[in-house]
Amino acid sequence: MTLSDAVQNCLRKYAEFSGRACRSEYWYWNLFMVILQSVLVLGSSVFLDLIWVAGLASFGLFVPGLSVTIRRLHDLGKSGGSLLVLVIPLVGSFILLFWMCKRGTEGANDFGGDPNAAGA
Repeated sequence: MTLSDAVQNCLRKYAEFSGRACRSEYWYWNLFMVILQSVLVLGSSVFLDLIWVAGLASFGLFVPGLSVTIRRLHDLGKSGGSLLVLVIPLVGSFILLFWMCKRGTEGANDFGGDPNAAGA
């Protein structure tokens, strides 16, 4: 999956919280968000009255980011409620980072077919 494929897929599945997302889709989405936010913040530092655009983009792209994160958890065989691990101070974010780096379950699981399978 390429960066543009991942972004298009995440935007197409804007609020779809079912199914699975492979590692590349999740990480490419996050790379896209870092690049977009960097460009918008740098642009707003030059054009001070454009800072609201960065905030609006963050607000508008929150749901697809949440959606791809939950679908990535599904790929690991975990429910979306596992995202609540983030409420654990300091350690929760490292646990989530570890999970996001892990390979998903091979073959179908309770949340759908393998996104890395041929023809998926």
